[in-house]
Amino acid sequence: MRRFSKKALAILSILLLSTGFMMVRHPELLFAINKSLTIFGEVFRLVSLYYVDEIDPEKFIQVGLEEMLNYLDPYTQYVTEDESGTIDMLTTGRYGGFGISVGRLDSMLVILNVMEGYGADKAGLQRGDFLYKVDSVIVLHLPPGKLRSYTYGKPGTEATVVVLRGPRPDTLTFRVRREEIHLENVSYFGMVDTGIGYIRLERFSQKAPREVKEALEQLKAQDSLRGLILDLRNNPGGLLESAVAITEFFVPLGSTIVSTIGRDSSERRVYISDSTPLDTTLPLVVLINEQSASASEIVAGALQDLDRAVIVGRRSFGKGLVQSIFSLPYEGTLKMTTARYYTPSGRCIQKIDYSAKRMHILKKADSLRKIFYTHHGRPVEESNGILPDSVVPRPQFPKFVQVLRKHRMFFRFANFYLATHSIDSAHPVNATTLQAFTQFLMQERFFDKQSLPAMLSQARHVAEEEKYSDSLLTLLNAARRLAQAELRRLVTINQAIIQKQLQREFALRLYPKRIRTERSLTEDPDLRAATAILHSPARYSEILAGSLH
Repeated sequence: MRRFSKKALAILSILLLSTGFMMVRHPELLFAINKSLTIFGEVFRLVSLYYVDEIDPEKFIQVGLEEMLNYLDPYTQYVTEDESGTIDMLTTGRYGGFGISVGRLDSMLVILNVMEGYGADKAGLQRGDFLYKVDSVIVLHLPPGKLRSYTYGKPGTEATVVVLRGPRPDTLTFRVRREEIHLENVSYFGMVDTGIGYIRLERFSQKAPREVKEALEQLKAQDSLRGLILDLRNNPGGLLESAVAITEFFVPLGSTIVSTIGRDSSERRVYISDSTPLDTTLPLVVLINEQSASASEIVAGALQDLDRAVIVGRRSFGKGLVQSIFSLPYEGTLKMTTARYYTPSGRCIQKIDYSAKRMHILKKADSLRKIFYTHHGRPVEESNGILPDSVVPRPQFPKFVQVLRKHRMFFRFANFYLATHSIDSAHPVNATTLQAFTQFLMQERFFDKQSLPAMLSQARHVAEEEKYSDSLLTLLNAARRLAQAELRRLVTINQAIIQKQLQREFALRLYPKRIRTERSLTEDPDLRAATAILHSPARYSEILAGSLH
């Protein structure tokens, strides 16, 4: 018989013992919990002992925990000891690792970003490398979230990393040293126009308030600061306390910033500004988009409800749920949703009602959403993220360029081209590069795979099987070649846009982050809209004025 692991038994024990705390207040609930745990424990025991194949009890119970928590919401998670670096990263902004971020391309793990100055960068890993092996473990087809078990670790330890790069048939091997990675909260700040300061905040870890304060103080020291843009685009959030502290910089003492309510509505916690603000009158614009979530929405929602800032961009993600961290035996952690948060006007911006989803209840119609009002009487709605005061539409690409982006052809081409060419970093994209891009699309049979040529190829195949005339086959072949030629012509028609997309992709591999940011800001439509509002005091005041109720 197989013995249960101590870790699996400890998790079961903590579940059973914890129910004792509810004995007095909730006897019916206690009975239901004990009954369910007894059944769960017996099923776990029987399967571990008698299932036809040997079962690892530790992995078995982890699968059960993950499925159970998935039933609740995507943010309630069991984090094992091996994955504890994830919690460190969320709270402190530090972790031990290589300094890379990864994604998937053609079901394979590919490096999307290499952080400057850390182990992976020093060793020579590059954006676009496919991760084949870490030490003796083949990781090529792992889900991105599972890679942390092999890359995270104690600073100073090393690992052998094998990658596939570009069109090379062989692999490349690197020795990568793990280091303590310090994630920047403020990744960039500076003056972006006459009198207009800019701060890009990428996350809300413990150090975020200090970094924002230091950036703002340096901008104010220039004496010419007449307005500030706080960029929260693509910021997924972080610590609620950091969001509150940053909001406090801009609002008067005593301002309600956010409140949280858990299962029991009587257990309401209200966060009120109790720190001396840095500036309550400086004109302020906050940039948000579809990927601004959680703590970003707390800041944007509070500043909007208090009529302290103009919100610019696109509707935010809509995550109004608060997670708390609970320690478990054997260095495990439970990250669990324990409350919803509410902005100063009283609205919850949570878009998806997971309790209703579990019960298969249709989502609330937009017309039934409750309306709340800002300090000056401007209407704002609940349950659908933060709607900007000034909406800037997402840039739209021509259909052909959308297809190129969808199939990651700019990324793929950069992998191929930079592995086989030496280029002028000052002018990485020219007529020769564009010609090579067209040749690459042909080499990858991109034109053949598009809908019209593919349909014509299929039609020709059917015609051959059913013995249609040679004249029809010839006509179908000619039509397919003409369709391919039309697609190649679209490369020329969209040359200017394609050139910019290639320049952006090359820049991600050739230039330091600060230079990339400065260049991207020069053509940023959201930033242009924010700057225009700050340069027009009348327009800024008009947006925030509302009509008092």
